[in-house]
Amino acid sequence: MLGDEGQFQVAGVSFLQFIYGHRILEEALLRRMSLFVGILILFTPFSFGKNLTESTLGLNYSQYIRAGELYYREGAAHSTQSLQLGLRSEVQRKSFFGRLHFRDDFQAQEDFHYVKPFESDVGWHKGTLKISAGRTLFSWSEMDDLWRLGLWQPRFMDDKINREPAGLVGLFIQDRFQIFDVVLMVTPLFIPEIGPHFNESNGAVVSRNPWFHEPTSEINMEGTIYPLKYNIQQPSVGELIQHGSILGKIKWNGDGKTFFQLSAGLKPMNQLFLGLPINKQQRDLSLAQSYVEALPHTRLLYHQLWSVEGGLKSRGPWTLWGSLTRETPLRDQTPEGWITQETGPAWVGSLHLGYRAGEGSLAPEFFINYLKLSGGDLPDRGPFVSEESFFERRYLFQEALQLGWKGLLPGKLSSLRFSSSLLWEQAQHGVLFRNELSQMVQKKIYVQLYADLIGLVDKSGSVTNGFTSLYRANDRVGTQLSYSF
Repeated sequence: MLGDEGQFQVAGVSFLQFIYGHRILEEALLRRMSLFVGILILFTPFSFGKNLTESTLGLNYSQYIRAGELYYREGAAHSTQSLQLGLRSEVQRKSFFGRLHFRDDFQAQEDFHYVKPFESDVGWHKGTLKISAGRTLFSWSEMDDLWRLGLWQPRFMDDKINREPAGLVGLFIQDRFQIFDVVLMVTPLFIPEIGPHFNESNGAVVSRNPWFHEPTSEINMEGTIYPLKYNIQQPSVGELIQHGSILGKIKWNGDGKTFFQLSAGLKPMNQLFLGLPINKQQRDLSLAQSYVEALPHTRLLYHQLWSVEGGLKSRGPWTLWGSLTRETPLRDQTPEGWITQETGPAWVGSLHLGYRAGEGSLAPEFFINYLKLSGGDLPDRGPFVSEESFFERRYLFQEALQLGWKGLLPGKLSSLRFSSSLLWEQAQHGVLFRNELSQMVQKKIYVQLYADLIGLVDKSGSVTNGFTSLYRANDRVGTQLSYSF
């Protein structure tokens, strides 16, 4: 498909996949979330009365068509099959309401259940005032919703192309004052992103998930290359989730066609960081022990966020808006001798232009999106660091331009819905080409065909360890069959 010129050599531990795919943390969090979801399922229909509930059953198959090539990770599955069970429910009784949206994805190749509670909350409203508690999906930023960077809300990252967002957990207070919408969210709890499942085997970190980026197996210490063996340090889940946040948003709707909004917050970063202790005792290598033991530790960093956005949301067929986001990380304290992932202040700007040729949600729509990042990822800190980072980049894109189209096909194919987008990443010289075709073959039965192609045009980009570099051979074609009831 796309030229793969030169092999990208990973020089260290994958920070994102390694830590937010942490098996111990993942399973503990999922047990708690599954229990909460189960209580809501039982509690909601009897307490509020059933209004709108939809269950889904899906079968998904993906074939990675370049799995035999050099850049495809050894040990990753060449194809994936999954069984998906989902529930979406919105219920209301008088002034009380409840919402629940979750899905369980069983991945056969990994023999693992990805439990995904996207949203689950209960609340009360009167007039324009709405108060809710639980996990709530909310649009804090148009830019973050569009690009799914995970700045404001966490994501499920077992599939890094789709990057499904999930809500924050807390108390939400929303109200309207004339033409201003105001939202305040406070919480003492934090749930990080969850990524690809992995296992630790004889000091190595392995996974069948194609979107897991395994850590390096060796380290250069004072000119000598030593093998690395990993001994993952289990974090305390109780201590991890007991971190609070406060966020606010004010939105001016103007005449209903234009908008201006400001969001701000102080919260933990949704992505957990990693620290690798390399102390003197570990460097005292003998003939009987010719390897270095890596002891990955979880790090949680806070950041200050604010976003300013404005534009046209519904002026005829056109949509136009711009966004500017500022992120200021608050670095934690780490012991000397650790190798640590570093991130700095960042500006993120984005523009969106859309045109809808007709009325209704199925009308053909054309769009252009642009993203520009300034700052963010920094060089590693600690002993034995090199030009190549020990960690995967937190930001997937640095400068990206995306063109796309979606809608019903014309003529005799008008029952088919098609979407296509082409993304060019300037800093990486990478391309992501996505296509999807779907149709309702019978009432409540949907069939979807898709093809995702990813790669590098050449190796001359200024960023050589970005998303399109790491996953340049993850081209895939697939199909999904869904039944709603």
